[in-house]
Amino acid sequence: MTRVSNRTLVLTLLAFAFSVRIAAAWFWQSRLDAENSDFRFGDSDSYWVIAQNTAKGKYEYGGENSKIFRAPLYPLVLIPFAACSDVATPVVEQSIDKTLKRRSVWYARLLGCLLGTACVWGVFHITKELHSAGAGLAAGFLAACYPGAVGMSIFILSESVFCPCMIASIIAVGTVNRRLFENQVSWKTSVVGGIFSGLAILARPSWSLWGGMLALYWLFLWYGRRTTVSPKTVAFHWLAFAVGVVFMMAPWWVRSYSITGKFVPTTLQVGASLYDGLHSNATGSSDEGMLFAEEFAAQQRQEDSDRLQAGLAVESTLEWRLDRRLRNAAIDWVVENPSDAAALSLVKLGKTWRPFPVARELGNAVIRYAEGICYLAIVTLGSLGAWVLRRELGSWFYLLPVFYFALIHMLFIGSVRYRQPAILVMCVLAGIGTCWLVCVIRNRCFKRSNATDGFFNSTTSTHNSD
Repeated sequence: MTRVSNRTLVLTLLAFAFSVRIAAAWFWQSRLDAENSDFRFGDSDSYWVIAQNTAKGKYEYGGENSKIFRAPLYPLVLIPFAACSDVATPVVEQSIDKTLKRRSVWYARLLGCLLGTACVWGVFHITKELHSAGAGLAAGFLAACYPGAVGMSIFILSESVFCPCMIASIIAVGTVNRRLFENQVSWKTSVVGGIFSGLAILARPSWSLWGGMLALYWLFLWYGRRTTVSPKTVAFHWLAFAVGVVFMMAPWWVRSYSITGKFVPTTLQVGASLYDGLHSNATGSSDEGMLFAEEFAAQQRQEDSDRLQAGLAVESTLEWRLDRRLRNAAIDWVVENPSDAAALSLVKLGKTWRPFPVARELGNAVIRYAEGICYLAIVTLGSLGAWVLRRELGSWFYLLPVFYFALIHMLFIGSVRYRQPAILVMCVLAGIGTCWLVCVIRNRCFKRSNATDGFFNSTTSTHNSD
């Protein structure tokens, strides 16, 4: 293929991905309009409310005690849309308010479609650099069609900005993986990876431990190539990555400290999220609507009142104290019930990685079956792709998000929603597996004896990782 035809194919792929997302957004919005509803997910409403409040000068959800309720990136992105929908009108003109809000929500979905299309390009680019343009097109097509990736683009959820930030970070870190042991990569690439990873954390706090897993992975790579690079070089690149993360997170840390007088790594909903997944009545899903938080808040207020009456000071803000109370309750339950906690973690693992979702919010059997079938196809082809590139340095990195999100959501709640970013990354390996499989079948049909050898000689990327 010529360079012009490659560009044409890529543009066609991106146009297809955007069209699929626009069609899905229109379908989803029409269903909500028929139900006279703005959002199907409770999280969506919280992001929208915070964006509206921020447009008025107050970053908070429900008042003074919810200033660090959500990570800031997605609400900040939604500000232009939420502000346009928040127009005060007389009661007789409430229908105008509703129309404005629906139109603003639709525009926010369009932005999500653009960001989702950028993710498709990112998947194509990673795969092309790792293997070949043909595999890149296959990977991009899978990412364009996968219902989970489409959903994360069109729902008003933080994954719409998290996924492109995550993909951008993985592009940079993947470059380091391939070139670090040949001394062909600048520390600036690691910093860029850290910057985008920091942005991803500001969208989804669950990504905050990714740097730790990356350190373990680089340590593993170094152990296999310790004769070609010093541990100081590997440590230096990880520190450069960490500097990028700190650079992006610092403003949020400063703001949180100015409010609480404490260092808050991400948000003050970590305690509630942890307790949601770890307590005596937990099922592995968030099926209690966080109603337990009201009981804990009442207990905290009573304790605060008793301390003040006794002439004792209370520590930090109510929001911070409540977060700690919930976190400690979850930890205490695990310590007292280790076997129950272990069994529950396996339940959550199953809920996150089962093929067919059962979330009532989707409300459509066709969507659930399409999600499950495509998921199984990507996992199967991705496993094949990982095996094909098993000796390529850094290629197993694209399975790392699967293990990361699996471990994280064995601790917090389990849901099909939380696997979607990992499956998006796995499309990279699935594209390579697809390309290999098609080529083998084609060559066998033509009775060629050198099926796989010819494939690798003709399609493997010019980057020689070994």
